[in-house]
Amino acid sequence: MSIRKVGIYHSRDLDGITTGAIMKFKYPDIELIGYDYGEPLRVIRDAEVIMADVSLPMDQMIQMAKQNVSFLWIDHHISAINDFKRVQKPDNMEVVLNSDFAA
Repeated sequence: MSIRKVGIYHSRDLDGITTGAIMKFKYPDIELIGYDYGEPLRVIRDAEVIMADVSLPMDQMIQMAKQNVSFLWIDHHISAINDFKRVQKPDNMEVVLNSDFAA
């Protein structure tokens, strides 16, 4: 049995939407979830999660990582990058944070 892959992308702008399309191209079986800041996000558990071009408050990001098999976060927003510097990353969380490039 394979582990479910879930991709969360920023649904409000073109770099986020393009990121979602790239995830689907790379992983055709991925379940995509479009998300915009302030919206409720359903609980995701026991999956391989990729979150790109968007974030949640850091305590929620850490909690989501801990509830899943793996958690890859890709972002370029400097405010989120700065917030991340204040938390301890779980072992199953990988981050690619760079404000020099779009998501």
